[in-house]
Amino acid sequence: MDLVGLTPMLAGGQLLVICPQAPFLVEEGAFSFSWSDAPRGSDRANREAITKAGGEIAAFVDEALAQYPVDPQRVILLGFSQGGGVAAHAALAMPQRFAGLALISTTLDDEWVGELHASPGADKLPVLIQHGASDSTVPVTEAFSSSIRLQGLGLQPELQQFPMAHEISHESAHSLSDWISATLKLETDHHHH
Repeated sequence: MDLVGLTPMLAGGQLLVICPQAPFLVEEGAFSFSWSDAPRGSDRANREAITKAGGEIAAFVDEALAQYPVDPQRVILLGFSQGGGVAAHAALAMPQRFAGLALISTTLDDEWVGELHASPGADKLPVLIQHGASDSTVPVTEAFSSSIRLQGLGLQPELQQFPMAHEISHESAHSLSDWISATLKLETDHHHH
């Protein structure tokens, strides 16, 4: 539910923001979900769960395109924290289906997300990486590692660092909004700066 609150701030409210709910409940009674139910310290099970979730996101997007009046040429995949690994798997596997990939406060560490395979066309996928300099959950060094990893796969990510923790600040949201508008070639009103 956290990310739905961003909707009015992005691209002047012109976007349909659809948030898939991850399959695993983090703790009984808490409205908080995870893409992996692997126990802490169990890297292999976690990698498998994240990779599998990447495939499930593709199916989710198909369903969303069938149900909502969405331009299939204008779908951006955004992942925050753990969701970034899931989004990266999905976007790199089928880059022609996505107009862009945004990775926020996330990691693409091998130990965490497993192997990433870039399908043909992935080199043309616009990628934005945003991270907080004071993120104590996922250190900002992960943003640089992710960038290098994606460059190794032929992509050219844009990296933005903000004075924030493990969160999306107003400043980073505005920057994300501008990137989405530019990537989707939307007409926007630039008076909000």
